[in-house]
Amino acid sequence: MKKYYLALFLSIFIFACSEDDDIDITTQKVNLNVEIKHYFNDKMIEFDTETYLNEFGNELSVSKLRYLISDITLTKKDGSIIEFENQYVYIDPSRNRDTFTLFGVDVGDYTNITYNIGVDSTTNHSDPTLFDADHPLSLIVHNLHWGWIDGYIFFSVEGNLHYMGNKQLFTYHLGFDRNLKTISIDQNYSISDNNILSLQFDLAKLFKSPNLIDQSNEAFITHSVNDNGYSDRLVQNLEGAFTLKGIIQNEN
Repeated sequence: MKKYYLALFLSIFIFACSEDDDIDITTQKVNLNVEIKHYFNDKMIEFDTETYLNEFGNELSVSKLRYLISDITLTKKDGSIIEFENQYVYIDPSRNRDTFTLFGVDVGDYTNITYNIGVDSTTNHSDPTLFDADHPLSLIVHNLHWGWIDGYIFFSVEGNLHYMGNKQLFTYHLGFDRNLKTISIDQNYSISDNNILSLQFDLAKLFKSPNLIDQSNEAFITHSVNDNGYSDRLVQNLEGAFTLKGIIQNEN
């Protein structure tokens, strides 16, 4: 009888340990590195040195591509959502500023990533000088700001349009509260330790869909006002420009 109770006790103990192990695994948290690669169709963007053809047939080169990210959320397979409040990201691939880290991410399976290009209205009209010097919204980090009344430039692309044997400078600054753009990507992926979540931005799609853009027939400079709706059309195209390429293992 004693052997029976001993065996029963050991079975319960082993089962309990197994249950504890499962709990530890499912609640394990890791720091997730995120990278955004910037392309024009199938070629990685080379700033100032290469020319590209958009869908309409305009030839262009790119000198600057910069934008702000906020309100990042990850949706788990069970439907629960992890929110990264008060985390802002400044992206500038011409200066190799194209990675960031999400801290305390649950290991497991996910079905979506969502984030905004731009910042919410309250933040947009706050005093930018109150941020620490190294904060992504600090004016010391970048100059994507029009002033307290107009707020931040959410997305900026600058370059040259090549046509009729000349170069025509273009500057597209997308901002104001109405142009806050939510990017939502539905795709299954799994997060474990030492992972990189790889996103891709395709600048060619900014001029492609749902609005086909003929850059030579639009405003060469827009600050999101008095441009016959050009900035609005560009913002509409933004969502389709981002894709999730998958999870890769960090080799470092």
